[in-house]
Amino acid sequence: MNLKSPEQQDRRQAALERFSDVWRKTREESKILKQQIEELLPRITLLADGDSIKNQQIDVINEGDRVVVTFKLVKEKWEELAKRFRDDPSVEKKPIIYSGAKRDYKMCDGLRLSIGNFDIHVADDNDNIVRSSHGLVRIEIGSRRKSIEKDDPEHDDYSFGLAGDMVKMPSVLANDVSMNEYSWQSKMYVFYYQHGIKVIKCEESWPPASFQTDKYSQDILGGMTTTRYGMITLPQDMQKRPIVWIRSRLSGDTFCLFLDDPQTQEDLGMKEEGVSVSQETITAPDGDQIVVEKGINYFLADLSALYLASEKGSLGYKVAGYNRESSGRLHIVLVGKDIKVLSYRQFLQFSAVLHEEDSKIKKISEEQLALELEEVMEKIFDIKDALLSPDANAERMYKIKRYCWAHNFPEDRKLTVAEEKSIALLLERKEVAPGYFTFVEHGRAKKMEGAAPFFLYHGCDSIKNIPKMIDSNSLICSHERFRRGLKLDGMSSDDDLRGGGGDGVFLRMWADKVRVQYDTNYYGTFLVFDNFILDRTDYYCYRTDEYGKTDPAVFKSRLTAEELLNHQIEFGFRDSNEVVFRHGISFEDVKFIVVKDKDRREAVLGELYAAGITEVNGKLVGDFVIIKSEYSSVAEVLSLNFDEKQSKAKDRVKILQNESKKLRIGPGQYVVVTQPGDVLPSGEVGISMRQVKIGAVNKDSTLTLEGPDSEIVKLEDVVLSFPLINAGDTVRSTDRSDDSGRVAVVLGIYRNSRGALIAYTKGDGDLGEDSEEEVINLELASPGSVTLPTKPSWDDYHPHQSDYFDDSDLYDPVDDYHMEYPDLDDDFPDIEPLESEPNFENVVAPKFKPGNTVINLAYGKYPFIAKGEKGLVVNYHKMLKPEDDLVDVKVEGTLYKVLAKDFDISTPDKVEVENFTASSTIPKSLGASILKELGPEED
Repeated sequence: MNLKSPEQQDRRQAALERFSDVWRKTREESKILKQQIEELLPRITLLADGDSIKNQQIDVINEGDRVVVTFKLVKEKWEELAKRFRDDPSVEKKPIIYSGAKRDYKMCDGLRLSIGNFDIHVADDNDNIVRSSHGLVRIEIGSRRKSIEKDDPEHDDYSFGLAGDMVKMPSVLANDVSMNEYSWQSKMYVFYYQHGIKVIKCEESWPPASFQTDKYSQDILGGMTTTRYGMITLPQDMQKRPIVWIRSRLSGDTFCLFLDDPQTQEDLGMKEEGVSVSQETITAPDGDQIVVEKGINYFLADLSALYLASEKGSLGYKVAGYNRESSGRLHIVLVGKDIKVLSYRQFLQFSAVLHEEDSKIKKISEEQLALELEEVMEKIFDIKDALLSPDANAERMYKIKRYCWAHNFPEDRKLTVAEEKSIALLLERKEVAPGYFTFVEHGRAKKMEGAAPFFLYHGCDSIKNIPKMIDSNSLICSHERFRRGLKLDGMSSDDDLRGGGGDGVFLRMWADKVRVQYDTNYYGTFLVFDNFILDRTDYYCYRTDEYGKTDPAVFKSRLTAEELLNHQIEFGFRDSNEVVFRHGISFEDVKFIVVKDKDRREAVLGELYAAGITEVNGKLVGDFVIIKSEYSSVAEVLSLNFDEKQSKAKDRVKILQNESKKLRIGPGQYVVVTQPGDVLPSGEVGISMRQVKIGAVNKDSTLTLEGPDSEIVKLEDVVLSFPLINAGDTVRSTDRSDDSGRVAVVLGIYRNSRGALIAYTKGDGDLGEDSEEEVINLELASPGSVTLPTKPSWDDYHPHQSDYFDDSDLYDPVDDYHMEYPDLDDDFPDIEPLESEPNFENVVAPKFKPGNTVINLAYGKYPFIAKGEKGLVVNYHKMLKPEDDLVDVKVEGTLYKVLAKDFDISTPDKVEVENFTASSTIPKSLGASILKELGPEED
C-alpha cells in the first residue's frame, strides 16, 4: 500500500483538481479551433515535481480533436526510457509529428506506445540528429489522426478525374491570357511511379488536392518507373486510370495516386474492413434504381453520417456506394427521398450530421483522466506524483542546479552548505514569457550595467511580424511555434532544430572598447530589450555565431553573460555574438524599436497602425519607434553618462569578470594557468599553460595554489574547462566544422587580437600544412616528450618562436569580414619519425633504478604531481640523450611517465622490482588533462 502523509495527500488532491481544470478548459477551447488558421494552438503550463522533467514544467496543448501533454526528460531518464521502448515488442516506430492547421511538421523519429486512452510518443535516441528533440515526450489523449484525411480544396476540377485529364489545361488557369495550353503543358517534369504520378510544375494554383496525408510522397508512391519532360502525352495504359490528388502535410508537395491500385486503396483507408468489393442494385423510395459499387470508400465519406443539402429544410441522405461512368470517372451515390449521383465537388456542398459516438475520453471524468495520467507517468516514466507542484526541497535543489548551469560551473566545483543556502534565497521562479517559467537571479544584470554600457537586441528580417509579436506578447522559438501548430519558419529554423538552437530565441549583445564605436550595417530594424532579462538563468552565450548549437563539441565554448561583456570591452564589439534564451521572451521586455532612417520608421509605423496598434508597453507607437544610425547612439539612450561609464568600463568589467570566475572555482579544483612567454616580432606574446590545484580562493582576485610553496597566481590568468596543451604536444581537433579528428603537433600558443587562445600547429600526412586552431577546439593526443625516441627530442619541438612567425598584418578586432592571420615560416622543418633504433652506446648509467623512491623537483611541469611530492620508480627508459631519459613513477597508486632529470632520490630501494614491472596500468602522460567538459543537457 502506498501510504502518503496528510501533506502529500493534500498536495496530490490539489494537483489532480488543477489538472482536471486545465483539461476542462482545453476541451472547451476546442469548439472554436476549426476556424483557427494562423494562431498558435492554446497551451496551459503546469509545474511538475522532481528532477526527471526539465525545467520542472509540463505543457498541455489543445489540438482540437485531442489534447497533448508534452515535456522533456533529462538525458539519463530519456536514454533509459528510449531503450526500454525499443526493447518492447508492443512499441511501434512512429515519427513525432506536430499538427498544424495548414501543415504538419515531422520533428524526429520516435517510438509510440499505446495504453488505454493514451498514445505515448518518445523521441528515439538512436542516431537522433535533431538535438531540439532530445528528451522529448508527447502524450496524445483523444482522437488519433488518420493517415489520410479529407481536405477542403478551393479548386478541385481534377480531384477525381482520370490520368488522361492531366494533359488538359485546368479551367482555373484557362482565363489567363498570358498562358496557352501548350506552354502550360511543356514546362512540367512528370515522374511516373508504381502507384501514382508526381508533377513538378510552376503554377501555384494547380494541381488541387482532395486529401492530405501525414506521410511523405516517397513513402506512398512506390518505385519510380520513368520520367518525362512536359505533359503533352501520357502512356496509353494510364489514360483512363482514375486518380486522386494528395497533399503531404510534412513536405507540402502534391501528387496523385491511382484509385484502382490496391496499395492506394489500403494507404488511403478506402477499403471497408471485413467487406469485400461488390456491385449492388439499390432502389430509392420513389422506385428509382441504380447499380453501385460497395466495399471501397473512394471519397472517404462518413458512412454512418446523415448528409444534408445546403437549402433549409432539406431531408437527410445516406451513402449508398459509388458509381463509375463509362469514361471511368467516379461519382458518389446518396439515397434519401430520392437518389443523388454526385461528383466529389458536388458532394462537398452537403454537410454531414455526424452520428454521435461517445469516445472513452468523453465517458470518463476529468478527475479520472488525471488519475490515469498520473498512473502512466509513474509506471512508464518512473516519475511519482508527476502532476504535483514542486515542494520546497525539490524547488531548492533545482534552483542550485539552474544556478550552476547558468554560471557555467565546472563539473568538479563543490558547493558549501552556506553557498547552497545563499543560492536558494537568491533565485525566484518567475513567468518570463506567456506560459513559460524559469528561475531568475535578481541583481545579476544590474551588476553588469554598473560595469559597462551595453544592450541586447534582435534583428527583424520582416517588419510584418512585429504586430504579431506585439499581439501575442512574445518572441518564441522555432520548436515552440511548430509544436503549437504554426509552421512559420525563421531564418534557419530546420538547421536550428537539428543543432539545438531551435529551442531558443536569438539576441545579440552590443558592447565595445573605449573610443572604438564600431557601426556596422545592422538590420534595417531591430528590437532593443531591457537588460534585466539577463537575470534569467536559462540562456547561454557565444562570442561568435554558432547557431545556438548545443552539441558538446561546440557547447564547451559557451560563455557567461559577464564573459561576453568582458570580451567585447577588451577586444571590441563582435556583431556575430549570440545570446540564446530558452523558449521565448515577453514583448513587454522590449524597450523600443530602432530603425536606421525616416523611410524605415514610416514603414514600421504603417504596419503597426494597420494592425490597430497605437500604443506599445505604455508608450505611443510614435515614441516607441526611434531612429538611430549607430550602435553607440542606441547605448547612449539607455545609459546616463555614457562617455564616463565607457571610459571606466575596462577596469570595472575586469572586476565583474573576476567575481564571476570566483563563483565557479573552489579549493581542491584543478584549473589551467596561462603564462606569457617571449614577445614575437608580430607583436603577439607566446603563451604556456600548466595545470594546478587550487588551495584557496583569495578576496583580492588571486588564488593560492596547493603545495609547499603556496604559490599565488592572478585570477585573470586562470582559464576554466580548457585542455592543457603546450608546444610539442600532439593534438587532435574536436571542431566538427574543421575536419574533426585531424592530428597535428603544436608549434606554439598565443592569444590573438580577439582574445582567443590560438595554437599554431603542423599537421601530418596529407594535412601537413601549418594551421591555426583555437585551443578550446583541441584535445591532447599525446604529449611531445612521451613519444620519444620515435619522435625528435623534447628540445626539437621548441625552436625560437621568432623563427616561424613573420610580420603579417594582424586580424582587425572589430571587423568580421577582413580576417588576416600571421603566417608560419615555410622553412620550419617537417617532423619525421626516426627510422633506426636508438643507439645506446656511451649512454650514462640510469640515475635511478626500479624500487627507488624519488621526489619531484620541477614546479608546474607535471600537473598531477606537486613539487616536493614523492613517488616510487617502476621502470626506467634510456633515451638517445641522458637529459631525455624517462621514468615510470607511481604516485598514490597512479602511474606517470616523466623526465628523469626533474626528479631526485628521496630514499633508497624499498620494494622489489618484480612487484611493478608486470603492472598493466597505463601510465598517464606528461601534460595530460583531467578537466572534464561540461555537456549541454541540463539547462
